[in-house]
Amino acid sequence: MLKKFQKSKNKVSLYLREVNPFFDFVAKLCLGYTSLLFIVYTTSLVIETNALWMYARFGLLVIIFAIISLTITFLIRLIISLSKIFLFTIILSIPVLFMIMERDIFLLIYNLILIFFLSGTVYLLKRKRLWQFSAIKRCIFFLIMGISSFLFFCGVWFISIEGFDKKTSLNFSALKSKEFSENVALNIESPEKEGHYKVNTIAYGSGKDKHRFEYAEGAEIITPTINCEKFIDGWDGKNGWWRSKFWGFNASKIPLNARVWFPESKERFPLVLIVHGDHSMQDFSDTGYAYLANLLASRGYIVASIDQNFFNIGWSYYFGNLKDENDARAITLLEHLKLWESWNLEDSNLFFNKVDLNNIALIGHSRGGEAVAIAGLLNTLPNYPDDLNIKFDYGFNIKSIVAIAPVDGVYKPYGKKVSLSNLNYLTLHGSYDGEVQNFMGLNQYNRLKFTDSLYHFKSSLYIHGANHGQFNTTWGNKDSYSPFAKLLNLKPLISDKDQQQIAKIFISGFLDATLKNKKKYINLFSNPNFQTEWLPNSIRLNEFEDSTTEYIFTPEKDFSHPTKSREDITIKTDYLLQWKENKGLHGNKEIVLSWDNSNMNTYPYLSLNFESQPKIIDSSSVLVFSTRSLTDSAFTDNKIINEISEEKDLSKYFIDFTIILKDNDGETVRCSLSDISFLHPPLKVALTKTDAFLSKYETKSISQSYRLSIKKFIKTNPNFNLQNLKSICFVFDKISKGKVVIDNIGFAKDLNFL
Repeated sequence: MLKKFQKSKNKVSLYLREVNPFFDFVAKLCLGYTSLLFIVYTTSLVIETNALWMYARFGLLVIIFAIISLTITFLIRLIISLSKIFLFTIILSIPVLFMIMERDIFLLIYNLILIFFLSGTVYLLKRKRLWQFSAIKRCIFFLIMGISSFLFFCGVWFISIEGFDKKTSLNFSALKSKEFSENVALNIESPEKEGHYKVNTIAYGSGKDKHRFEYAEGAEIITPTINCEKFIDGWDGKNGWWRSKFWGFNASKIPLNARVWFPESKERFPLVLIVHGDHSMQDFSDTGYAYLANLLASRGYIVASIDQNFFNIGWSYYFGNLKDENDARAITLLEHLKLWESWNLEDSNLFFNKVDLNNIALIGHSRGGEAVAIAGLLNTLPNYPDDLNIKFDYGFNIKSIVAIAPVDGVYKPYGKKVSLSNLNYLTLHGSYDGEVQNFMGLNQYNRLKFTDSLYHFKSSLYIHGANHGQFNTTWGNKDSYSPFAKLLNLKPLISDKDQQQIAKIFISGFLDATLKNKKKYINLFSNPNFQTEWLPNSIRLNEFEDSTTEYIFTPEKDFSHPTKSREDITIKTDYLLQWKENKGLHGNKEIVLSWDNSNMNTYPYLSLNFESQPKIIDSSSVLVFSTRSLTDSAFTDNKIINEISEEKDLSKYFIDFTIILKDNDGETVRCSLSDISFLHPPLKVALTKTDAFLSKYETKSISQSYRLSIKKFIKTNPNFNLQNLKSICFVFDKISKGKVVIDNIGFAKDLNFL
């Protein structure tokens, strides 16, 4: 047996020695190809980060890879007689290519196949002249050369195109007239309209910034520094030394820098702070919200875009970054508010008696989106949660928070994620966000509670086709650093102009509603498909809750009681294929219902039966609930448009069901979900070109809030007695098969009666 094995091994070794010249050539070409890509990759990062020393760092990385490769080569050579250079090159190139191709297996395999066929073409030409080949070998040569050329040009084409578009351009939620919704139209001007105030701009800062004139000699107000050593990890050692060398200060002397837009007037105005998130610290991010700040200032706000670039990614995207610094970002924001408080009292200051400190809003993007929530919490605490020896005395009147594509859970006070209460909250997110791929703003949305007697509301807005970076004009459509941005699927993106227009409308409307008491703008958030002439043709899915809402059924409270939600309510279901209580995607709990009544004469339903009348219900109430579809629908825009123009039934494309209210005398009122608006089917998203090319689309199912006017509801049956309400029933009678999530059923005040 041993002799047979040795004989087989000798045959393999003999064959390998014969083909080793080819393998050696493949290895050399592979090494050259990988080296070229690596140089392009590193140079792109050097240009983007303005850090030449990264060549040395990545060179050291290659040396480490090479040493590991040599060790593995030596071990493999003990077993099989492959060429040393071939083994070394393959072992070295695969991890390097894998890193360069952003861990994309498809692109790694493509590059290895391309290298193999290019090597074969060049190797054959190197051995003999073309006319010296036999006819068969010439055919083989041209075949290999054809495949090589095809693969090469496919790669060039793949890198050069924007991507592949499977975007649905129609907003299906806005197709139907909202017959039973609490409002049919909004008689208000667009919040994006420029205001009548003339806008002035200044900058304030330390006066010593090494890279920006406006925070150095150009600073009109010189500000002190603060010590953030207790709130930052990672600003030490060699990486801390390099960061301090670039900025000219360390964590003990963090500057308070900002650009300010303000109305030219003697009036007092609400204060809005905007803070960016994590990005290359050499590509300054605080300038990227001028489009929003200028609009808000013209409409009567003082707006400061806060500089926190010194907390951002630096030197390398792999090394040298700060850790757990989001609390430092939040504390820096609160220290800026201290400055504004003092300036408002200094009669020699430009902003003396011009700041309405009773109306403050914080706006944050990405990590800044969590930082503003952390600031909202720390503002109410007497001590720093991670060190109770550090005293706080902030207590500012922060009324509203806007989180644009925020992260969540980077900082956890007392080991728990930040939870807010009694604040107005708006969060926006894009379906094509390549940086924060999950809608983390919904986590904070679900945790925020209203417990006082004041009016508050919270709203989420999911924008199909929006990405992470286009909310900031500096970041643009690159949700990945160079040269990986070439791998992103950019074709389905809405334009940066459209994305910023949506941000301006909803953020401006939100601030007007919460800081200036213009309650008519709240309707924009209870259903963002109103006033679509203001907005680009985009899909916008929302959730909304205000402090008048009283839930009669929510799995948050009832998860351990699958048959009861309150003592005076019983739940009854029948004919459902599935009914389960599930942990949601965003820290919530939800009810999953599915049905198939294809061969049934009765319809599945979920019924909430009252033993006593809910106190909140009267003619000024609305029935509220959230739902999302888990059922894929096959459709095309053109087909839908044709069906609409022919006034055909569209229910075959969408999940639809009936909501029935029944009184103790058996009288009922009913409406279909589609009488309010269509429930949008799950969205299909492919963030990278590879995923789109391979049709590996991710399904995004986002909840939508519904509000049904009780006043309009009961008009359909004059005999219905609202005071004797017996049950609310969801009957799945409109489509034979389906699967949905239903959550947070309750009542709230009609916004027209606030």
